[in-house]
Amino acid sequence: MEDAWRVGDEERERTVTLLHEHASRGRLDPDELDTRVEAALSARTRGELAELVGDLPAAPAKQRPRQDVVRFQRHLGVFAVMSLFFIAVWALSGAGYFWPAWAMLGWGIALGIQAVKLRFPGD
Repeated sequence: MEDAWRVGDEERERTVTLLHEHASRGRLDPDELDTRVEAALSARTRGELAELVGDLPAAPAKQRPRQDVVRFQRHLGVFAVMSLFFIAVWALSGAGYFWPAWAMLGWGIALGIQAVKLRFPGD
């Protein structure tokens, strides 16, 4: 039975953090929070920790960013780095005609299309 398993400091700290989150949302008053935190820090088993949060709603899962948003952010980062590289090469080669504008323009249009697709996914 898992409730009888012994816990370590990491499990106790996670429970204390969870209790503080619930208190910040108004579910626990300060006295009750102090009592539960003390009990969490002295808990020896998973069952004891479970009792401290059993009457509280489960914490909402943290949303992970969508893959297409992550891809766009990476694309934007690569665009910025490469644009700086192109400008540095242009500057070191005599700073004549500003040819990096063409590469940056083409790439910028592609980024713009990608951004519009993220903003209006069904269209």
